[in-house]
Amino acid sequence: MFMGVLAGDAHAADVPDAFTVEKWNALEARSAANDVGAQGLTKGYLAGVRDALRFYSKVGETFRLCWPKDHDVDDALIRNIVSAVVKEHPDMAKPDDNFAYLVVLSLYNVYPCR
Repeated sequence: MFMGVLAGDAHAADVPDAFTVEKWNALEARSAANDVGAQGLTKGYLAGVRDALRFYSKVGETFRLCWPKDHDVDDALIRNIVSAVVKEHPDMAKPDDNFAYLVVLSLYNVYPCR
């Protein structure tokens, strides 16, 4: 039911990223100055990118997401999508499962390429 390549069309990649290198450098400077919040953000961001790449390398040819062209898929929307899918399919959210897998399955449920 949730099968399909986690690569969608170019639209998602074409959206300008608000998190620029300049903003990263500013966050790193704050982190180096012992700003605990900045340290958490930098660690979390890097861990998220790492986890996404690890996950993609395992399932990149299995899931195909087609990103919408009529609206942005921001973190609030992703959170709502995951919550709705978990509510509808509670068996999908096993405590020891990889959370990235749950996010991809949830997004695929809404934005599959068929």
